[in-house]
Amino acid sequence: MPDYRVVLVEPRFDESIGFIALAMKNFGPTSLRLVKPVTDFGHNGRMRGGHAQDVLDYTTVHESLLEALDGFDLSIGTTAQRHSLRQIFPGGQ
Repeated sequence: MPDYRVVLVEPRFDESIGFIALAMKNFGPTSLRLVKPVTDFGHNGRMRGGHAQDVLDYTTVHESLLEALDGFDLSIGTTAQRHSLRQIFPGGQ
């Protein structure tokens, strides 16, 4: 079975981190990586994380996206920002 990991870049709200961890717990991935979080992860995020406390306990923080993607064979990115750029970068490049 493939090893899936989730990377959040500059997450702004600790509640969002908690919700993502909960979704991960429900659907399989257990490795959450944060790149330069804008927020300090605290009580509100843990409350939103519900039964995904183990995912949150093992969440790692990284200084760059390249560092967070280390060891990935394929990375797929999405954003809420509008862009005209649509490229695939194999191997997390």
